Amino acid sequence: MFAGSGCIGVAVLKQIPETEVDFVEKEKKFVKQIQINLDLNKIGQKRYRIFESDVFSNVSRKYHFILANPPYIAESKKSKIQASVIENEPPKALFGGKDGLLYITRFVKDAKKYLKKEGKIYMEFDSFQKGAIDNLLKALEYKAWNFYKDQYGNWRYVVVF
Repeated sequence: MFAGSGCIGVAVLKQIPETEVDFVEKEKKFVKQIQINLDLNKIGQKRYRIFESDVFSNVSRKYHFILANPPYIAESKKSKIQASVIENEPPKALFGGKDGLLYITRFVKDAKKYLKKEGKIYMEFDSFQKGAIDNLLKALEYKAWNFYKDQYGNWRYVVVF
């Protein structure tokens, strides 16, 4: 499994003991935080690998599952983000350009090359981006996908297969 987010990957390893995860992170300080979280959760080193990489640039394997939580908040929505989030999260982990689709677009364009034949992509996004992501997946000729809502009734993630 490929996890583009440390928190998601650690949770998977913690809850599914037979799973192995490759973590991919662009920022060196976040790579260190992933390692700290793995150590705190007592995850054995044989169950994971950590790559310092900009999306897929240092990745060569194909995966059954790719989990992604890219920076997807639109710059125009910055004033609507809770102050505690802005204070505690680095901007690079939150904001994805003017419309929030900068990293989503890069990720979706490349992800197909790293997905096994029967594999699936799970990706989080902001509700208002659903239409743009649907159009992007069509344009990139993905076979099929389903959008899902969160506990508040907002479109929150997509599963691509």
